[in-house]
Amino acid sequence: MKPPSTVLDFDEIAQSARIDDEVWQFCLDHWNWVADVLRERYDEAEVDFTIESALTKQQMSVLSRNMQMELPTEFRTVLSRYCGKLDFMWTCFDVDQSQLPGALNGMDIGGNMPIWDAGNLVEYSQAARNHDNSPWLAFRESLRDRLPFMADGSGNIFAFDMRAGKENCPIVFLSHDNDSDVHDKELAANFVDFIVRWSFLGCPGDTYYSMRPFLNKRFGRLDCNGRTATRWRRWLITGN
Repeated sequence: MKPPSTVLDFDEIAQSARIDDEVWQFCLDHWNWVADVLRERYDEAEVDFTIESALTKQQMSVLSRNMQMELPTEFRTVLSRYCGKLDFMWTCFDVDQSQLPGALNGMDIGGNMPIWDAGNLVEYSQAARNHDNSPWLAFRESLRDRLPFMADGSGNIFAFDMRAGKENCPIVFLSHDNDSDVHDKELAANFVDFIVRWSFLGCPGDTYYSMRPFLNKRFGRLDCNGRTATRWRRWLITGN
């Protein structure tokens, strides 16, 4: 099954940090493509793909008041115009991950957590605001001027780096055990850059370890044009 034909300029997306109808449709098309591929190819695939409505003005106002901190501008636009919660949970029980080709061999694929959920943001903001006394012991200093938006099933989190303000906030990964190889690593220039690249790659999973094979460490971003990305998309398209 061929992927969507629409192609975006990833560097331009990263620089603008702007989400509009074209960018959102690009993501939607790729999510639907991956869901269709998994359901069609694998008898034991479980796919839970849910997009909840954008938040109303009143809901956004209540959220901002309860969070007591500002949202990154680009993420606020997503929540208020496009989607308050995205679930893209998938598992393929009939895929032997040790048989994946090349750098994909043994890769942690699939996911079981919401990619983002406005309902979690108050808790996340409280942890960030009270980082010195946060019950999230592993992240106390790391949460300074950071706002989590997604947690994986292992206690790790993805967060906005807001040290330079609420515009164009880089996405960083925070390891619960402060693993120096992965802790505080940048994944994307901003949220729009992150979600566009992750979608193009075919939603490989919701953990750092499912994204790490695609990470260009020099530039701190998911590489959509590298050998591993090409190999992964070929596996999605052909199963080989």
